[in-house]
Amino acid sequence: LLLATSSQVAAQGLTLASSPNQSLKAPFSGGNQLSRFLTVGDLEYTDQEIRLAPHRPHSQAAVWSRQQNTFPEWQVNLVFKVTGSGRQGGDGLAFWYAKEGGRAGPVYGGPNRWTGLGIFVDTFDNDGKANNPAIMGALSNGDLEWRMEADGEGQYFGGCIRNVRNTAVPVHMRITYINRVIKVELDDAK
Repeated sequence: LLLATSSQVAAQGLTLASSPNQSLKAPFSGGNQLSRFLTVGDLEYTDQEIRLAPHRPHSQAAVWSRQQNTFPEWQVNLVFKVTGSGRQGGDGLAFWYAKEGGRAGPVYGGPNRWTGLGIFVDTFDNDGKANNPAIMGALSNGDLEWRMEADGEGQYFGGCIRNVRNTAVPVHMRITYINRVIKVELDDAK
């Protein structure tokens, strides 16, 4: 997880500056990296990876930044791998930009009511159901209660059908917020 902000938006592109207190990179052992973050749930980590959901039923975990983002424009780069036998397994994972940080929950590892943005990577294949596996974005002012059983149908502002389970290489996702526009880019190099 790398949180960066635009220090300059110019015609030729965006200049980024890294925020070290909100960046998480390997190695993870020794606790130095993770001490800047609040970790909850069934999280396991080694030197090279953080496992949010071990291969146990009903596992959930979360890593939350302890420091609030103060940048008006920002970009986050995520690298993750979703594994499991067959087409089914865990529900998925999420990137949260929300006030209700610091707890694990039933919605892709986070709370089912939140204030802010959730980018959801639904990795559960409901046997050919038309709207998943998918990547979705949802905004909430705290009143929305995400309906996991309906895969959030009618609750997200945008999304696409994409299966990121068992890819040959880790998935790279970039989430950018500039000029009040959210942009999600994905490279799963299948």
